[in-house]
Amino acid sequence: MSPLEYSSSDASTRETAFTTCLMRRAEGRDFVVQVVGDVPSRRRYAAHARRLGLGDHIEWHGLLREGRARLYREATLLAAPCTIASFGVVLLEAMASGIPIVCADNVGFRQVIRDGAPGRFVSPSNPVDLARGIGAVLDDDALRADWARNGRSVAETRYAWPRVAIEGIYLEALAGPDRALAHSRRAVLVGAN
Repeated sequence: MSPLEYSSSDASTRETAFTTCLMRRAEGRDFVVQVVGDVPSRRRYAAHARRLGLGDHIEWHGLLREGRARLYREATLLAAPCTIASFGVVLLEAMASGIPIVCADNVGFRQVIRDGAPGRFVSPSNPVDLARGIGAVLDDDALRADWARNGRSVAETRYAWPRVAIEGIYLEALAGPDRALAHSRRAVLVGAN
């Protein structure tokens, strides 16, 4: 079985994922989808998955504070079909873990999968495109290995904490002394316990 980590909490995205799973099963693929994230209607989604005959293919993990690293180690790829994302933190986690990515084409994810960062964009809310994207990556061992290696390298160089912190400080300085000072005060107050 090929575990895939899937991350999202909106209904249309989950329906896209269910349809994609049905298509993968119809192709004779053996798979497990590890769903990370939670919504109040999670029980309804799980019941729907069972009615579709997908109950044995989907593991529901809910919101995870711990254990995410284990799921990334188990995953063959990350499928992130959510249609709206402010930034692709989940993509960064996958890249840092050496996990290839298939994700919806949205503004937030384009902030991460750019300038040589590996990943495959699929049309948002399009289960056929998602299934094809997942299939193409799962069927190509060399591509997965290349994306895993390059993704980890991008995460280590472009998003390393020293670089991110320096860029943040630099951008604040460019914003001007009043704005930088106000922002740093907010940061100190937020972090104070």
